[in-house]
Amino acid sequence: MLRRRVGELLDVGARQFVLGFLDAHGQVDVGATRAVVAELAGCPWTFHRAVDHAEQLRMAWNQAVSLGPDTVLTAGSPDGVDEGLAHLRELAAAQDVDGVELLVGGGLRQEHVPDLRAAGVGAFHIGSGARASTSVAADRVRSWRALLDS
Repeated sequence: MLRRRVGELLDVGARQFVLGFLDAHGQVDVGATRAVVAELAGCPWTFHRAVDHAEQLRMAWNQAVSLGPDTVLTAGSPDGVDEGLAHLRELAAAQDVDGVELLVGGGLRQEHVPDLRAAGVGAFHIGSGARASTSVAADRVRSWRALLDS
């Protein structure tokens, strides 16, 4: 079903994808991920925060990276960036060696950015930080943009 859905999305113009699967043992489901990625027609893709919920984050990171994503989105912990900062610093150091960009998101707040940038993180997923209630708030996006440009 997911492989068919990728084809439908490509047909209507999707050109980037976000996905990530764990197996019953709490590890990256390499087979399922490969099957879906094979349908992406070379489009850029991000391995989603499934790594945060794996039994072993670093092992999951390595498995995710081996699948060839452009980015891996993680908070460094299932409990969010606050709890995952130490792991994020470690992953930031590994991203150049691993050939993938670390995309930090999941409870990200503006006060995290200076520390993460100093560690080598250059990509941030702000999610709820840009929303007021259920819609995106222009003033919040502007504030984040100003922070990232400074």
